[in-house]
Order: sequence, then structure tokens, then C-alpha cells
Amino acid sequence: METSEQSRGTDAANDTPFVIELNVGGVYYSTSLETLRKEVDSNLARMFSDTNRHKAVKDNKGKYFIDRDGVLFRYVLDYLRNLKLILPENFHEKERLRQEAEYFHLPNLVKIVTLYTTTCRPVRQVPLLTLECGKDQPTVNKHLSPQSSIS
Repeated sequence: METSEQSRGTDAANDTPFVIELNVGGVYYSTSLETLRKEVDSNLARMFSDTNRHKAVKDNKGKYFIDRDGVLFRYVLDYLRNLKLILPENFHEKERLRQEAEYFHLPNLVKIVTLYTTTCRPVRQVPLLTLECGKDQPTVNKHLSPQSSIS
């Protein structure tokens, strides 16, 4: 049975977050267990649940191996950390990023990337999502309730 510390992804002995070392398609990442579990129905949350983590494949350096696009994973991880998507100005792999979001079962990220590819103005009636185009970079925030209106 999971303790409250385990469900949050912390070490009960010293209340520090578990650090998870990942090898995603040959690119190395370090993140917290809490970040990987942020979207509870995602493949990452399932993969790193206390019941499944021991089944995850590790590489020869002991890092958890995920056979996906390691470069695009940085945007998946940033989304999980901040619940926002910020892409470089001339980012040309939106469709591939959407496929990665689908693979990891991150439906809100799929919606955001889809909106990102079709518009850079506020979008109506998308629960919990707004799309803003700034001077430097478009950003997508997840702060509106379904009842909020966007002018």
C-alpha cells in the first residue's frame, strides 16, 4: 500500500523528492517522480507507479529507458513541470510532438499542440486552456475554467 509520501513521490525518511534518471532515445534527463506522475492517467504515471516501476526497462547505466524521441521529450517534460507549453519561435515539429503527447497519453498536451498548430489567438470553449501569442513566444496556459469566457 502506498504511503502519502510515496504517492507524492517523496522519500519518507527525509521528505525529499525521488530523483528519476531517464534515458529517452539516448538523451538523458533527471526529474522528480512527482513530475512524472503529475498527469495521473498518463503512460509515465503508470510506468513510474510504485507497482510498475520495478518492471521498467533500465539501460546499462541504470537509467530508466524509454524508446521515444529524446529531443522532443524535453517539451513533454517541460509541460509536466509547468502545465504550459512554450516552444521555440521556429519550431517545426509540432505534429511529431503531438504524436509524442498521444503516446504518453497526455490529452491536454495533445489539445494544446493541436491548437498551437492551427491558431495563435484565444480559443473559445476549450476547458481549462487558453492560447496566448506573445511578442517573443506563444505560450499556452491551463488556467481558465470551462465557464470562463475569452474576449
